[in-house]
Amino acid sequence: MGCGNMSFRKILAFEVIFLLLGPISVYASTCVDGVDCFCDTVVAPPGSEVVMCEDFQESAFYEGGPGNWVDSEAGEERGERSSWTKTYGFGGKVWKNGQPNADPRVGDQCIVTGGSGCNATYEYCSEQQGNLVDGKGRDCWQSSAYGPSVDIQRIGDAGDEVSTLQDPVGGDPQGQWLAHRVSADTASGIKGEAKLPNLTSIGITNAYAYPTNLRESGVLGNPWKHNEFSPRNRAALQGFSSSPPGLVPEFPFQGFITPDDFCAGGEALVAGIGPGQETGKLVAGRIKCDSRFRWAADPQSYNQSTDWPLGTWGCMKTRITNLDTENVCITQWFNDKVVVDFCGLDGRGLNTSTGVTAMSFNAYSNAWQVKPEGHRLKETTYRYEDNWVITNGEPVSCQMVLGEGGATPPPPPGNTMRPAPPILLPVN
Repeated sequence: MGCGNMSFRKILAFEVIFLLLGPISVYASTCVDGVDCFCDTVVAPPGSEVVMCEDFQESAFYEGGPGNWVDSEAGEERGERSSWTKTYGFGGKVWKNGQPNADPRVGDQCIVTGGSGCNATYEYCSEQQGNLVDGKGRDCWQSSAYGPSVDIQRIGDAGDEVSTLQDPVGGDPQGQWLAHRVSADTASGIKGEAKLPNLTSIGITNAYAYPTNLRESGVLGNPWKHNEFSPRNRAALQGFSSSPPGLVPEFPFQGFITPDDFCAGGEALVAGIGPGQETGKLVAGRIKCDSRFRWAADPQSYNQSTDWPLGTWGCMKTRITNLDTENVCITQWFNDKVVVDFCGLDGRGLNTSTGVTAMSFNAYSNAWQVKPEGHRLKETTYRYEDNWVITNGEPVSCQMVLGEGGATPPPPPGNTMRPAPPILLPVN
């Protein structure tokens, strides 16, 4: 079981589940949630501490029971007692008053006195998931006014909605993982926030996979957000899809941090970085400053089509130090191979100059800003992610996140503040 706050989630949630239900095996007796799943055994590098871990292994995320996506008690909003809501907060209005019907398959009808609907996070329920939840197959949480923005998947679920898709390959086929669902019926914006202690140095490691219909779906025709980091969700530290549109060679290693002055005089931010500069050093990657300070993978060391083919698991690892100084250093790895590496960035003019305080789960696509049709998404697509680990220093290794296979994770497989609305990026 992962944790937005290690002590809260790992101790409280496990004690509740253990006392009520006994220990639950999440992946075929391979690990026991709260005992020996990924986040129960992850170890930070010497001198660092794990401040956030999420492996999406919680039983309630997939099998129902206490803490499921629509769990509530009398007088509460539908989904208010879900484990996701308790840990990461609401994802926005999901069910209108009176939905889904007078006799829901699971949980209670949405009834809000004086309100227009229930705030929650809506998860797609596959055929095999629904059979576990209540034996009645697909759509166990029942349709709402909006489409599902997330999908907790296990092996066999990838093609449930889009029949041409297959489970991401690589690693040990066990467990469950998070799929951000991006479709014509949902913008898939912020759906929760993991609070962090104020970090001026941060290590981030996680597993990603992208489905084989990414090009055809239309999601890459405009900037496509990945999880964002606060203050004010103004930093893409762990992946992004920017302009130019399409599946560019550096995808998804396209990061940015927003300057407080939107790069007015932005050359000063990067003037000291470059080969041979005494005040800074660009070892790998590309950098620039326009409306944001941006970086991307070095084309000499990384190419998406050959290094990270669609449909396969891979690892992104990031280390950022000295955010509150004139000598910020950023290094990123793909499967423990360096693809971005520079020092000498003046961080005092950046939005992160006071530190990073949270990570928001996000997959908002700017394809939703297109007028007049409203969106350019031709087919539902996803971003799969698993085994998030954030430290206050050195990041954990990709080998640890991906498992013993080394090149891919165990298929990816487990604060109640209302998230801010997505910040829309300009279409370049």
